[in-house]
Amino acid sequence: MADAPAFLTKFAPILDELQDREEGSKIVAVVTMTGSCCPITDAHCMAFDCARELLLGTDERRPVAPETFGEVLGLLSLNGDKHVGEKLRMKGLPAISYWDRAELTTLATSERPWMDFNPLREPHAVQALQHRWVNLRFIRYALNGADDVCKFQKWRGCTERRRSITMGRPGFTKQVIDGARRHGVPLDTGTPRGTRKPA
Repeated sequence: MADAPAFLTKFAPILDELQDREEGSKIVAVVTMTGSCCPITDAHCMAFDCARELLLGTDERRPVAPETFGEVLGLLSLNGDKHVGEKLRMKGLPAISYWDRAELTTLATSERPWMDFNPLREPHAVQALQHRWVNLRFIRYALNGADDVCKFQKWRGCTERRRSITMGRPGFTKQVIDGARRHGVPLDTGTPRGTRKPA
Protein backbone atom coordinates (compact mmCIF):
# COMPACT_ATOMS: atom_id res chain seq x y z
CA MET A 1 0.00 0.00 0.00
CA ALA A 2 1.30 3.46 -0.92
CA ASP A 3 2.34 5.85 1.82
CA ALA A 4 -0.26 8.40 2.86
CA PRO A 5 0.44 11.85 1.44
CA ALA A 6 2.41 14.10 3.79
CA PHE A 7 -0.29 16.76 3.77
CA LEU A 8 -2.50 14.49 5.91
CA THR A 9 0.11 14.63 8.67
CA LYS A 10 0.76 18.34 8.22
CA PHE A 11 -2.95 19.24 8.36
CA ALA A 12 -3.77 16.85 11.24
CA PRO A 13 -3.35 19.38 14.09
CA ILE A 14 -5.66 21.86 12.37
CA LEU A 15 -8.30 19.35 11.29
CA ASP A 16 -8.26 17.26 14.49
CA GLU A 17 -8.91 20.42 16.51
CA LEU A 18 -11.67 21.52 14.13
CA GLN A 19 -13.31 18.09 14.19
CA ASP A 20 -13.23 17.99 18.02
CA ARG A 21 -14.55 21.52 18.42
CA GLU A 22 -18.08 21.57 19.84
CA GLU A 23 -19.16 24.80 18.19
CA GLY A 24 -18.51 26.56 14.91
CA SER A 25 -18.35 25.51 11.31
CA LYS A 26 -17.24 21.99 10.41
CA ILE A 27 -16.87 22.94 6.74
CA VAL A 28 -13.41 23.16 5.19
CA ALA A 29 -12.62 24.80 1.85
CA VAL A 30 -9.76 23.13 -0.02
CA VAL A 31 -8.14 25.42 -2.59
CA THR A 32 -6.32 23.36 -5.22
CA MET A 33 -4.09 24.32 -8.09
CA THR A 34 -2.00 22.39 -10.59
CA GLY A 35 0.87 24.21 -12.25
CA SER A 36 4.37 23.91 -13.61
CA CYS A 37 5.89 25.94 -10.75
CA CYS A 38 9.33 25.73 -12.29
CA PRO A 39 10.18 26.99 -9.76
CA ILE A 40 7.48 27.88 -7.25
CA THR A 41 7.45 31.63 -6.50
CA ASP A 42 6.10 33.97 -3.85
CA ALA A 43 3.33 34.84 -6.30
CA HIS A 44 2.09 31.23 -6.32
CA CYS A 45 1.90 31.21 -2.52
CA MET A 46 0.35 34.68 -2.40
CA ALA A 47 -2.44 33.51 -4.71
CA PHE A 48 -3.31 30.87 -2.10
CA ASP A 49 -3.06 33.49 0.67
CA CYS A 50 -5.53 35.73 -1.19
CA ALA A 51 -7.93 32.85 -1.86
CA ARG A 52 -7.80 31.87 1.81
CA GLU A 53 -8.54 35.42 2.97
CA LEU A 54 -11.42 35.60 0.51
CA LEU A 55 -13.01 32.35 1.69
CA LEU A 56 -12.48 32.99 5.39
CA GLY A 57 -13.92 36.49 4.99
CA THR A 58 -10.88 38.12 6.60
CA ASP A 59 -10.72 40.89 4.02
CA GLU A 60 -13.16 43.79 3.81
CA ARG A 61 -15.53 42.29 1.25
CA ARG A 62 -18.67 40.29 1.80
CA PRO A 63 -18.35 36.49 1.98
CA VAL A 64 -18.27 34.87 -1.46
CA ALA A 65 -19.61 31.45 -0.47
CA PRO A 66 -22.95 30.45 1.02
CA GLU A 67 -21.08 28.49 3.70
CA THR A 68 -19.05 29.75 6.62
CA PHE A 69 -15.74 27.91 6.58
CA GLY A 70 -14.08 26.69 9.75
CA GLU A 71 -10.79 26.41 7.87
CA VAL A 72 -9.30 26.86 4.41
CA LEU A 73 -6.50 24.58 3.19
CA GLY A 74 -4.28 24.92 0.12
CA LEU A 75 -2.91 22.07 -1.99
CA LEU A 76 -0.51 22.63 -4.89
CA SER A 77 -0.08 19.88 -7.48
CA LEU A 78 2.58 19.88 -10.18
CA ASN A 79 2.49 19.19 -13.90
CA GLY A 80 4.63 16.28 -15.02
CA ASP A 81 8.17 16.50 -16.35
CA LYS A 82 7.18 15.93 -19.99
CA HIS A 83 4.75 18.86 -20.05
CA VAL A 84 7.10 21.18 -18.16
CA GLY A 85 10.15 20.13 -20.19
CA GLU A 86 8.43 20.84 -23.52
CA LYS A 87 7.05 24.16 -22.28
CA LEU A 88 10.44 25.40 -21.08
CA ARG A 89 12.37 23.96 -24.02
CA MET A 90 10.26 26.17 -26.32
CA LYS A 91 11.44 29.16 -24.25
CA GLY A 92 15.06 27.98 -24.27
CA LEU A 93 15.04 27.40 -20.52
CA PRO A 94 16.13 24.40 -18.45
CA ALA A 95 13.49 22.44 -16.54
CA ILE A 96 13.54 21.41 -12.90
CA SER A 97 12.58 17.77 -12.27
CA TYR A 98 9.18 16.92 -10.77
CA TRP A 99 10.66 15.69 -7.50
CA ASP A 100 12.90 18.74 -7.13
CA ARG A 101 9.89 21.00 -7.79
CA ALA A 102 7.94 18.98 -5.20
CA GLU A 103 10.71 19.54 -2.64
CA LEU A 104 10.80 23.26 -3.45
CA THR A 105 7.01 23.41 -3.00
CA THR A 106 7.26 21.68 0.37
CA LEU A 107 9.94 24.15 1.46
CA ALA A 108 8.02 27.18 0.14
CA THR A 109 4.88 26.17 2.05
CA SER A 110 6.63 25.06 5.25
CA GLU A 111 5.62 28.18 7.20
CA ARG A 112 1.98 27.91 6.12
CA PRO A 113 0.48 25.14 8.31
CA TRP A 114 -2.63 25.14 6.09
CA MET A 115 -0.82 24.66 2.73
CA ASP A 116 1.25 21.84 1.24
CA PHE A 117 2.43 19.98 -1.84
CA ASN A 118 -0.16 17.57 -3.25
CA PRO A 119 1.17 14.42 -4.97
CA LEU A 120 -2.37 13.27 -5.85
CA ARG A 121 -4.90 14.39 -8.42
CA GLU A 122 -6.90 17.27 -6.98
CA PRO A 123 -10.22 15.39 -6.41
CA HIS A 124 -8.36 12.41 -4.91
CA ALA A 125 -6.67 14.69 -2.37
CA VAL A 126 -10.05 16.00 -1.22
CA GLN A 127 -11.32 12.40 -0.98
CA ALA A 128 -8.31 11.49 1.18
CA LEU A 129 -9.11 14.38 3.53
CA GLN A 130 -12.80 13.40 3.71
CA HIS A 131 -11.89 9.76 4.38
CA ARG A 132 -9.60 10.75 7.27
CA TRP A 133 -11.84 13.41 8.86
CA VAL A 134 -15.33 11.97 8.41
CA ASN A 135 -17.05 14.51 10.67
CA LEU A 136 -15.90 17.43 8.56
CA ARG A 137 -17.24 18.49 5.16
CA PHE A 138 -14.73 19.44 2.46
CA ILE A 139 -15.52 21.69 -0.51
CA ARG A 140 -12.93 22.09 -3.28
CA TYR A 141 -12.16 25.34 -5.08
CA ALA A 142 -9.94 25.19 -8.19
CA LEU A 143 -7.51 28.13 -8.28
CA ASN A 144 -6.36 29.40 -11.68
CA GLY A 145 -4.87 32.49 -13.26
CA ALA A 146 -7.17 34.37 -15.62
CA ASP A 147 -4.86 33.61 -18.57
CA ASP A 148 -5.31 29.85 -18.07
CA VAL A 149 -9.06 30.22 -17.55
CA CYS A 150 -9.32 32.09 -20.87
CA LYS A 151 -7.12 29.64 -22.76
CA PHE A 152 -9.29 26.66 -21.79
CA GLN A 153 -12.60 28.51 -21.19
CA LYS A 154 -12.69 26.97 -17.72
CA TRP A 155 -15.77 28.99 -16.75
CA ARG A 156 -17.80 26.45 -18.76
CA GLY A 157 -17.20 23.82 -16.08
CA CYS A 158 -18.08 25.98 -13.08
CA THR A 159 -21.11 24.92 -11.06
CA GLU A 160 -22.15 24.89 -7.41
CA ARG A 161 -20.35 21.52 -7.16
CA ARG A 162 -17.31 22.60 -9.23
CA ARG A 163 -16.23 25.88 -7.72
CA SER A 164 -13.42 28.07 -8.94
CA ILE A 165 -11.40 31.12 -7.94
CA THR A 166 -9.72 33.07 -10.73
CA MET A 167 -6.79 35.36 -10.01
CA GLY A 168 -6.88 38.44 -12.22
CA ARG A 169 -4.20 38.92 -14.83
CA PRO A 170 -3.63 41.98 -17.03
CA GLY A 171 -5.41 41.58 -20.34
CA PHE A 172 -7.35 38.48 -19.28
CA THR A 173 -9.61 39.35 -16.34
CA LYS A 174 -12.25 41.11 -18.45
CA GLN A 175 -12.25 38.19 -20.92
CA VAL A 176 -12.99 35.78 -18.06
CA ILE A 177 -15.82 37.96 -16.75
CA ASP A 178 -17.35 38.37 -20.23
CA GLY A 179 -17.02 34.66 -21.04
CA ALA A 180 -18.57 33.59 -17.75
CA ARG A 181 -21.47 36.00 -18.15
CA ARG A 182 -22.11 34.80 -21.73
CA HIS A 183 -22.42 31.26 -20.39
CA GLY A 184 -24.62 32.23 -17.43
CA VAL A 185 -22.01 31.50 -14.78
CA PRO A 186 -22.71 33.58 -11.66
CA LEU A 187 -19.76 35.67 -10.52
CA ASP A 188 -18.71 37.24 -7.28
CA THR A 189 -18.48 41.01 -7.55
CA GLY A 190 -14.87 41.19 -6.45
CA THR A 191 -11.52 39.85 -7.43
CA PRO A 192 -9.00 38.70 -4.82
CA ARG A 193 -6.31 41.30 -4.43
CA GLY A 194 -2.86 40.15 -5.31
CA THR A 195 0.42 41.15 -6.82
CA ARG A 196 -1.23 42.01 -10.13
CA LYS A 197 -4.16 44.29 -10.67
CA PRO A 198 -7.13 43.08 -12.73
CA ALA A 199 -7.14 44.33 -16.30
